[in-house]
Amino acid sequence: MSADENIALVRRLLDEVRDGWNPPTLEKLFAPSYRRYLNATDPPLTREEQWTRAGRLRAAFADARATLEDIFGSGDRVAYRLTIRGTHTGEFLGIAPTGARCVTSAAASS
Repeated sequence: MSADENIALVRRLLDEVRDGWNPPTLEKLFAPSYRRYLNATDPPLTREEQWTRAGRLRAAFADARATLEDIFGSGDRVAYRLTIRGTHTGEFLGIAPTGARCVTSAAASS
């Protein structure tokens, strides 16, 4: 696929899962061999582990919305940056809900 096709695929992924990480959508867009590397030392997450992780985030920040800030592609690589905003309404990493509005930036590549 071209860089433009890969960028379009990542945009589709972000559009379809932005407001709900549901398994049918992820199953359609994530290969069974999918791996998510969160850092250099931990083992990568499988597709199912990523669904679980996303579900925990969704439960903690039910109103979370992501804004795509930047996206770049070259060959078979795509990198993007998001700003995510939401309200802490569920337990997150052992922290009871605070009701606080939260904002974070995230960057990823695929």
